[in-house]
Amino acid sequence: MPPWTRHLEGVRVAIDPGHGGDADRPGYKRGPTGVREAEANLRVALALAEMLEAAGAIPVLTRREDRDVPLAERARIAEREACDLFLSIHHNAISDPSRNFGTVWVHADPDHSPASLDLAWSIHREVNRILDLPQSVPCPILSDRLMVERGFAVLREASMPAVLSEASFHTNPEEERRLSDPEYNRREAYGHFLGLARHAEGGFPRAALLASRVGRADPILRIALDDGLQARKGWGSERPRILAGSISVRIDGLPVRHLYDGASGRVAVDASGLGAGVHSLDLRFENVFKHSNHPTRFEFEVAP
Repeated sequence: MPPWTRHLEGVRVAIDPGHGGDADRPGYKRGPTGVREAEANLRVALALAEMLEAAGAIPVLTRREDRDVPLAERARIAEREACDLFLSIHHNAISDPSRNFGTVWVHADPDHSPASLDLAWSIHREVNRILDLPQSVPCPILSDRLMVERGFAVLREASMPAVLSEASFHTNPEEERRLSDPEYNRREAYGHFLGLARHAEGGFPRAALLASRVGRADPILRIALDDGLQARKGWGSERPRILAGSISVRIDGLPVRHLYDGASGRVAVDASGLGAGVHSLDLRFENVFKHSNHPTRFEFEVAP
């Protein structure tokens, strides 16, 4: 196990084996010889859970057997278990049996969840390297709205960085044969494991609104930034690990000026020009790994 996988320790990962409970549906999500996608998804997920546990992470599976779990419930399981990340495991299908490549899907547009994009890239890079499939696409990180107008429910409902991995095509005859092999399933699981570990290595940047109510006496909003790396200490930890130029602040959708104090890691925003009532603040930044913070949006109140 590579030494950098230690950064997974304590990380709570929701693993969602796609589909399940559909064995009685003839031809549903099956390869050319009838191998069910749901079964391959589950084998990969269970192997991944073992690897995560060995690294000190806390895997939370949305299912451990062949049963149907409603899509919204899958996201709620991750929420109840306070998961840091959500990974839905799938294998793709297409009418052309010659196609076989990997993709990772995120919800909505790129700005919806930059942290999900970070996770998607880490997952794709490692799964693609481990499986070494013969084909690729121009951009393997894709929006779920290319497939469904509202996006995939498991991603739309997730409150943490969330991705859906389509590691390969079970409609490709050679790939279907490989997917029926538990050792190949473990190989794929290892790619997902390394992707999660690489993502964890880059840290989990966070922002926290220090007070959710401001008034005339003190109209300054203060936000604490955590680069997701500081707690590790180590050489150079006393130096800034946040890209000051990456910090952006919007209130009610409009860009506003801010002051950033690198020594304290705090951002200050003057809210004196806002009317009384509830407003939304969107703050985004990146650490030295170019990892983005999550969450990005907060509500606050301006007192009358």
